[in-house]
Amino acid sequence: MGNRTRKIAEILGNANHTTGKLDSGNLDVNFENTTFTGTEGIKIPVGTTAQRGTTTGQWRYNSDTGYFEGRNAGGTFNAIAPAPTILSIDVTEIDSASGGTTNIVLTGTNFSSADTVTLIPSSGSNITPNSYVHTNLTSKTINVTDSDFVSANEPYSVKITGLGGIFTLENQINVDSAPTWTTSSGSLGTIDHTELPSSYTLTSVAASDVDGDTIAYTKTTGTLPTGLSLNSSTGAWSGTVTGLVNTTTYNFTLRATANSKTTDRAFSITQEGELDNYGTEYAFSFNGDSDNSGSNADSYTTAGSVVFNSTGQTKFNANSAYFTNSAVSRFTIPNSSDLQFGTGSFTIEGWVYLVNDSTNVSLSARVFQMGTNSSSGIALIHNYASEFMFGNTHTEIVGDDVSNWFGQWRYFTVDYDGTNLRLYRDGTVIDTATSGFNSVTETADLHFGVYPGDLTDTRSNMYLSEWQFTKGVAKYQGNFTPKVAAFLT
Repeated sequence: MGNRTRKIAEILGNANHTTGKLDSGNLDVNFENTTFTGTEGIKIPVGTTAQRGTTTGQWRYNSDTGYFEGRNAGGTFNAIAPAPTILSIDVTEIDSASGGTTNIVLTGTNFSSADTVTLIPSSGSNITPNSYVHTNLTSKTINVTDSDFVSANEPYSVKITGLGGIFTLENQINVDSAPTWTTSSGSLGTIDHTELPSSYTLTSVAASDVDGDTIAYTKTTGTLPTGLSLNSSTGAWSGTVTGLVNTTTYNFTLRATANSKTTDRAFSITQEGELDNYGTEYAFSFNGDSDNSGSNADSYTTAGSVVFNSTGQTKFNANSAYFTNSAVSRFTIPNSSDLQFGTGSFTIEGWVYLVNDSTNVSLSARVFQMGTNSSSGIALIHNYASEFMFGNTHTEIVGDDVSNWFGQWRYFTVDYDGTNLRLYRDGTVIDTATSGFNSVTETADLHFGVYPGDLTDTRSNMYLSEWQFTKGVAKYQGNFTPKVAAFLT
């Protein structure tokens, strides 16, 4: 009894009286079949994974994992931990052809930094992530190489192996690669002016998809020719295209969509303009100005009371050219080889509204005339009784009753193919001549609204809109339908 008392006294005497702790070197205690009392619990060692001991049977609390653990005879630690579960993942489709990697966020419960994740295919080889980022007990991110996924092996399940067990979220990831364009970028062709109703030939667009998904085609940016439509299923083009004045190239981007994956590509389509198609030299809208949209670059002159912003009578545009009968009104195209048709083909056309009021109009009225009663010129002349004629001079080659032209807009047209001279009213041939028309070689100016022999004399009471002169082409050579909306604007 004395020895025991003396030992206890030594232990207590060597205690740290500041901290109240005993010197462990003086204390060697063994507990067997020990029962602890109280309600709060007992305190066991706490440390990080790096601070683990090397003695079999050691029991501790791992502050890194948040679990109790003990060292087994094999030198590893077994933890008392709940099994992890995966509730969801944020990526369910992988593009195996992306050439990159994908981060996948796992959401669940009881995650730890010691967890491992495996992607298990329906057949084939498992995929091991490139890296792990443990965020907290409920979130973990893995990084995978996209090319490791094989379409034939989908779907892939996600298995997590944790300290407390294994959990697998079945059939979560499918391989869905973006479609690949088989149609080269760039031009898909040209719509010729004569092919507008749908006889044009344009390259259909196409893409392929390794997963066999249905591909849909849509336009994402840019514009298409008016009236042209893309078939979203076949990639083919259709529709009646609205004519243009000048040739225009349309640039746009198309998108191929397969399931949720998309691929874009840039294309273009050129639509030939009517003026470019026919080589029209003169094209005047008379819609507020006397500008020429044709190829001729001469300067044009006006004189007298002609106005180009009249709203008294209008066809399709907001304005028209008014050649009043209150004073001389003139618009002049200077002498040009573009008007010297010779014996070749030509077309002259435009909207005209003749006012049935001859007050102040001297003799026969002139819509236009080139040359002073020259047998090699051209003239469109009418009076207020019956005459409405076209010829080289004031000699009718083709004509109509002028009453058909008063008080309304009419589409005047003459075309000549080297043999047949045709006069049209609103697209219908009303007179034809195969002889009597001379070669057009006159080197004089062409005047609207006056007689060339007296440029100060009042010779018109009319409105004009959208006039064209085209050398070298008899555009119609038979009945046709005039424009139903503004063309030259």
